[in-house]
Amino acid sequence: MIKVVIMPSLEYVFNLSKKYWAFLLVFTLLINIYIFSPLWAQGEIEAPILVGETVNETGTLSKEPTLDEEGALPVQDENGTPLLDIDYRDVDIKEVARAFSEISGVNIIVSDEARAMVTLKMSNVDWRTAFEVILDTYNLSYIEKENFIVVTTVERRRMQEESGTLETQILRLNFVDVAEIKKTFESILSSRGRINVDARTNSLIVMDIRDRVKLIEDLSMQLDIRTPQVLIETMVIDVKLTNAFKWGVVETLDQHVRNPDNTEGTRKWAADSSILNVSNAATFNWSKTIFRNADLNTTIQAIITETESEILANPRIVTLDNLSAEIDIVTQTPYSEVTETSGGGTLTGTSFLDIGIKLTVTPHITKDGFISMEVEIEYSADTGADPIGGVPIVDQRKASTNVLVKDGETIVMGGLRRRDVSDSVAKIPILGDIPLIGNLFRKKDKTMTETELVIFITPHLIGDKSLSVEDKVRLQRINQIRNLSEEMTSFENKELLPLRAPIKIGR
Repeated sequence: MIKVVIMPSLEYVFNLSKKYWAFLLVFTLLINIYIFSPLWAQGEIEAPILVGETVNETGTLSKEPTLDEEGALPVQDENGTPLLDIDYRDVDIKEVARAFSEISGVNIIVSDEARAMVTLKMSNVDWRTAFEVILDTYNLSYIEKENFIVVTTVERRRMQEESGTLETQILRLNFVDVAEIKKTFESILSSRGRINVDARTNSLIVMDIRDRVKLIEDLSMQLDIRTPQVLIETMVIDVKLTNAFKWGVVETLDQHVRNPDNTEGTRKWAADSSILNVSNAATFNWSKTIFRNADLNTTIQAIITETESEILANPRIVTLDNLSAEIDIVTQTPYSEVTETSGGGTLTGTSFLDIGIKLTVTPHITKDGFISMEVEIEYSADTGADPIGGVPIVDQRKASTNVLVKDGETIVMGGLRRRDVSDSVAKIPILGDIPLIGNLFRKKDKTMTETELVIFITPHLIGDKSLSVEDKVRLQRINQIRNLSEEMTSFENKELLPLRAPIKIGR
């Protein structure tokens, strides 16, 4: 059996009643108006785009971190706080507060007086910084309480500060000077607040409205931290310039410097007159080389044994970060000083002149663990000439510079040369002592000895727990080197030669 299905023709379809088609069009139009009219009334609201947050289809923010193409975590600052990219275009402040509340987990309430339409774009900022910038831009402020933040106008905040209850908080600090930090906190106080200092307990007594007291308390906890310390280890060696060091100690180290991995080193930088301040000197020698503990020990031993050198001093001093450490290796030379009295007479007294080495080192610890040092050196010696007006004539050298080194690296300062001339007599026994003809059997010679004063400066970062152990090791090493040297000799009354130009050696 064959079934025949008759389909309606197109002509039949188009000949349907016009009323039916009109009803269908009107019904569709009403449905569209009902669905889309709320969006037309509200306008288009764009949700902020935040690094570390994903935006779903409804425009709300989820707290699942967004990974980049390589699967890395969102960008964070040094404290681990996520950094945000924000792009607002004509967004109500209430929507902004809602977004930041979801991001931070802090309850943020917007008062009725606070009104603003935010248009702003920022990159790589934490949520609190971005939030405060937005409020400042639109002349708004906030009041922070225990577990929520209220956004309000600047005027309303000022009124609450003037009428709010004052609270008193005692903040006991351990490491910072309360007198100094008081100056910082005074600018944070409201018009009714005040701060007093109790020097006996190193405490601050803060009286102000609650949020200002809380802010000062939080800041004091961040500022009251243990100041890093630096151990400045120095060694002053008087080197006799032999053939091995005829060009100077610094130049010899320049040619034989080794890197920490025991590879051949190269000069890192040459003299820079813009950072070197030399007074009363033609040139000054300055070099920087990277020594490990064993390398430095071996180098100093070689210098002492091969050149008949002597360790004049090896002071060690601990200083705080950004505070100067002064090391004086001087001899106080007395001289007579005559002064006139009011009655026309004279009064003779004794004064003292410091002759020797004065070294000042100011360390600054950088965030990446380097140590920036400001080094000032002053060297003086009595010329041996006849005093003028009773005051000895002193030859003086000064230099200052700034260097950047790692923990344990050694700075070598050289070029402080001097020449010692001595007379010697060689004679034939008995015959050389005969009057008149004894000169025929004697010979007078002048012997000139040239020496160079070399200063080694090694900074060490000090930790709370490792200080005692490291000090024992370093002290043992210094004592071993000292035992190799002969008895210390005076370096007074020796002629000074001009200082030499600075050199820095390194990798």
